[in-house]
Amino acid sequence: MKRYLGVLNEQHFDALKGITEGFDGINRKLDRHEKILNNHTEILNNHTKILASHTETLESHTEMIGQLIMDVTEIKDARLERRVGKLELKLAK
Repeated sequence: MKRYLGVLNEQHFDALKGITEGFDGINRKLDRHEKILNNHTEILNNHTKILASHTETLESHTEMIGQLIMDVTEIKDARLERRVGKLELKLAK
Protein backbone atom coordinates (compact mmCIF):
# COMPACT_ATOMS: atom_id res chain seq x y z
CA MET A 1 0.00 0.00 0.00
CA LYS A 2 2.84 2.38 0.85
CA ARG A 3 4.34 1.74 -2.55
CA TYR A 4 1.11 2.74 -4.31
CA LEU A 5 0.77 5.84 -2.16
CA GLY A 6 4.36 6.78 -3.00
CA VAL A 7 3.70 6.42 -6.74
CA LEU A 8 0.47 8.39 -6.42
CA ASN A 9 2.30 11.10 -4.48
CA GLU A 10 5.03 11.33 -7.17
CA GLN A 11 2.41 11.62 -9.93
CA HIS A 12 0.60 14.29 -7.94
CA PHE A 13 3.80 16.34 -7.52
CA ASP A 14 4.67 15.91 -11.21
CA ALA A 15 1.24 17.22 -12.15
CA LEU A 16 1.63 20.18 -9.79
CA LYS A 17 5.07 20.86 -11.25
CA GLY A 18 3.55 20.93 -14.77
CA ILE A 19 0.81 23.30 -13.66
CA THR A 20 3.36 25.56 -11.95
CA GLU A 21 5.52 25.64 -15.09
CA GLY A 22 2.43 26.50 -17.14
CA PHE A 23 1.60 29.40 -14.82
CA ASP A 24 5.21 30.59 -14.98
CA GLY A 25 5.01 30.66 -18.78
CA ILE A 26 1.74 32.55 -18.67
CA ASN A 27 3.16 35.03 -16.16
CA ARG A 28 6.21 35.67 -18.38
CA LYS A 29 3.94 36.24 -21.36
CA LEU A 30 1.76 38.62 -19.33
CA ASP A 31 4.87 40.51 -18.19
CA ARG A 32 5.97 40.92 -21.82
CA HIS A 33 2.50 42.13 -22.79
CA GLU A 34 2.49 44.56 -19.87
CA LYS A 35 5.82 46.01 -21.06
CA ILE A 36 4.44 46.35 -24.60
CA LEU A 37 1.28 48.05 -23.31
CA ASN A 38 3.32 50.41 -21.13
CA ASN A 39 5.43 51.31 -24.17
CA HIS A 40 2.31 51.94 -26.26
CA THR A 41 0.85 54.07 -23.46
CA GLU A 42 4.02 56.16 -23.45
CA ILE A 43 3.85 56.57 -27.23
CA LEU A 44 0.18 57.60 -27.04
CA ASN A 45 0.98 60.13 -24.30
CA ASN A 46 3.70 61.63 -26.50
CA HIS A 47 1.28 61.80 -29.44
CA THR A 48 -1.28 63.51 -27.20
CA LYS A 49 1.30 66.16 -26.29
CA ILE A 50 2.22 66.65 -29.95
CA LEU A 51 -1.44 66.93 -30.91
CA ALA A 52 -2.03 69.52 -28.17
CA SER A 53 0.92 71.53 -29.50
CA HIS A 54 -0.45 71.32 -33.03
CA THR A 55 -3.86 72.43 -31.79
CA GLU A 56 -2.29 75.51 -30.17
CA THR A 57 -0.40 76.29 -33.39
CA LEU A 58 -3.58 75.89 -35.45
CA GLU A 59 -5.49 78.22 -33.13
CA SER A 60 -2.70 80.78 -33.40
CA HIS A 61 -2.71 80.55 -37.20
CA THR A 62 -6.49 80.86 -37.26
CA GLU A 63 -6.24 84.07 -35.22
CA MET A 64 -3.53 85.43 -37.54
CA ILE A 65 -5.62 84.66 -40.62
CA GLY A 66 -8.63 86.35 -39.05
CA GLN A 67 -6.54 89.45 -38.32
CA LEU A 68 -5.17 89.47 -41.89
CA ILE A 69 -8.70 89.29 -43.28
CA MET A 70 -9.74 92.26 -41.14
CA ASP A 71 -6.63 94.21 -42.23
CA VAL A 72 -7.26 93.49 -45.92
CA THR A 73 -10.91 94.50 -45.53
CA GLU A 74 -9.85 97.81 -43.96
CA ILE A 75 -7.38 98.45 -46.81
CA LYS A 76 -10.03 97.66 -49.41
CA ASP A 77 -12.54 99.93 -47.67
CA ALA A 78 -10.01 102.77 -47.54
CA ARG A 79 -9.17 102.37 -51.23
CA LEU A 80 -12.85 102.25 -52.13
CA GLU A 81 -13.50 105.45 -50.16
CA ARG A 82 -10.66 107.22 -52.01
CA ARG A 83 -11.94 106.05 -55.40
CA VAL A 84 -15.47 107.16 -54.59
CA GLY A 85 -14.12 110.50 -53.40
CA LYS A 86 -12.18 110.97 -56.67
CA LEU A 87 -15.23 110.04 -58.73
CA GLU A 88 -17.40 112.47 -56.78
CA LEU A 89 -14.85 115.24 -57.46
CA LYS A 90 -14.87 114.46 -61.18
CA LEU A 91 -18.65 114.49 -61.25
CA ALA A 92 -18.78 117.77 -59.34
CA LYS A 93 -16.60 119.57 -61.96
